[in-house]
Amino acid sequence: MGTLKLSDYFIFPSLVVFYFSWRMPTPFPLNLDEVKPLLLAFLICAVGSTLSIVLPFRYDYAGGAHLWFGLLKLGKLTLYSYTAILIVEQYYSLNNLQSYLWTLLLIGWTLAVNLLVLNAEASNSITGFSASNATSVLMAMLLVFIVGLLGEHHGERMWRLFAFLSVILIVFSMVYTRGRGGVLSAFFAGGYLLLKLGSRRLVVLTVASILLSLVVAYRTVPIFRNEVYKTIKPDPEYYRKYHTGAFGIDMGSRIWIWWDEGKKFLNNPVLGTGFFHRGGESGLLKSGSHNFFIQMFLETGCAGGLIILYIFGKMWNQAGRVFSKYHGYEVPVKAALIAAATGAMGGEYFYGGMVPFTLFYIYTPVGILPAEHPRMNG
Repeated sequence: MGTLKLSDYFIFPSLVVFYFSWRMPTPFPLNLDEVKPLLLAFLICAVGSTLSIVLPFRYDYAGGAHLWFGLLKLGKLTLYSYTAILIVEQYYSLNNLQSYLWTLLLIGWTLAVNLLVLNAEASNSITGFSASNATSVLMAMLLVFIVGLLGEHHGERMWRLFAFLSVILIVFSMVYTRGRGGVLSAFFAGGYLLLKLGSRRLVVLTVASILLSLVVAYRTVPIFRNEVYKTIKPDPEYYRKYHTGAFGIDMGSRIWIWWDEGKKFLNNPVLGTGFFHRGGESGLLKSGSHNFFIQMFLETGCAGGLIILYIFGKMWNQAGRVFSKYHGYEVPVKAALIAAATGAMGGEYFYGGMVPFTLFYIYTPVGILPAEHPRMNG
């Protein structure tokens, strides 16, 4: 943690290829053009907060390790986010979302096969994840997005067939991640899908297949069965001693950690402690608050935390605009955002890597739509 992994450097060739690729000039601003300045603003805020670590009145470190760790983490987030944004722009230039839909399934199949064939631990190392929960949250985003696309009848018949098979494959692969965060994310996002598209036959069939897959997994996969049992029937003595949940359900002490760490925001409300500056003299838990939104307030101050919330809010707003509704992308993208936000509330999975990359890739169909004048929605 705090350093770039070898796999991260493979993204540099992609940056070069996409940057120098031919792009069709847009005669009108895109939704993406409203998000890019926000990302730049957060980058500036995070860099300033991180550089402030070396100010003599803040901390008394002998070396610059904490500074460089923070900058490396920020660089990793920038690399993956910028690459995803360039891909979004390329799809507008190509003006062909059929290739996007098939690539989406390819991402899901690749990750799912890694989990199923190589087991969770090996797959996590290959995909660059530092925790199994990050893997499960990523898969949850893909899962609900694909189900939403099926419900809105996107893609040709062959794509819908493979999408349905992908859903089943992703569900089975998720049970091997040992990560409960993704299951919870999929649960909340799935509830939204049922609320919006539950009357459609294909959605009902897909959800029924998912439930059946989970029943089969519970009976045949010991890892999944143990995680379920540990969550709904935790050890009573351990539960009481460490306050690991609420209402008799083990939540990994998340609520208590959020409260204890959240109070530390008042120690550095303006500058924050610096991006990924934990432990040491920061006063923050080295393991983090297990909440990405709280962590951004703690590390980048009030401005950085608010910008992150505004980015999520802006993407949600754009998904609900007239053009997004007309093209059938409102519900799928909003479901993925719910899964992402729920996952972010359970852990810091958006520092970089495939999780933020996948979120922006899912955002593509909304990002390439024309930005609308406010009066068009009112």
